[in-house]
Amino acid sequence: MPFLNHSSVLHRLKSHTSGRITFQGAGHPDLADRCLFLNLWPIHEAKRKTEHDFWNEFRSTQPEILGLLFDGVSASLVEPEVPYNLPPRLGRMADFHEVARRSEGVFWPKGTFDAAYAASQEKWSKSAMEKHPTAQAIVQLAKCITEDSALRPDWTIWTGSVEALLNELSEISLSENYSPIPDTAVRLGIELNRIKNILLENGIEIERTREGSKDRNRGYTIRLTSIRYRNTKM
Repeated sequence: MPFLNHSSVLHRLKSHTSGRITFQGAGHPDLADRCLFLNLWPIHEAKRKTEHDFWNEFRSTQPEILGLLFDGVSASLVEPEVPYNLPPRLGRMADFHEVARRSEGVFWPKGTFDAAYAASQEKWSKSAMEKHPTAQAIVQLAKCITEDSALRPDWTIWTGSVEALLNELSEISLSENYSPIPDTAVRLGIELNRIKNILLENGIEIERTREGSKDRNRGYTIRLTSIRYRNTKM
């Protein structure tokens, strides 16, 4: 599995005797936007059971569960009678999305998976924004610049050196009382690479640019991909 350095852990799973698993990787956009996030209800004390009883009940229903899974796989392999319409916006797990939509009729009414998947991604986006003050500052920068402008996709809203961007974001972070952002150009560059997917989820694309051949001419261009960021809550 890829890693940034020895101090950067992509995710950590903690498994207990009760079967509870805790996922702690939502702060890593490259991993998180390829995950599904589920909120599990706490088990009421009247419904608790021992691990031995749990597995006995599971084994008794295992054939039925396996049969349902096979039904879902079979449905995903059948060519639809009408051309399959892809959703207007595909995530990074595009093939997974397509297979799930083709098989969902076995389990749920049509459209159930799209709604659940969108809710999962929205939850990740909101959680990721809260964990990354640099992303919050960039969204706020976009809001300030485009506040009185006619918005359109692919519109470049900011371009300049990494030092200039650092100064802009530092001022916003201070005025909006965000958590501290990276304090050097190098650290900012690393952080921007981490949060690219978070920004894309909020309608903002950031691209590294370079004029000439020297590192000191390196900068960034920020442009809109949509106007979704207008609804982002800080």
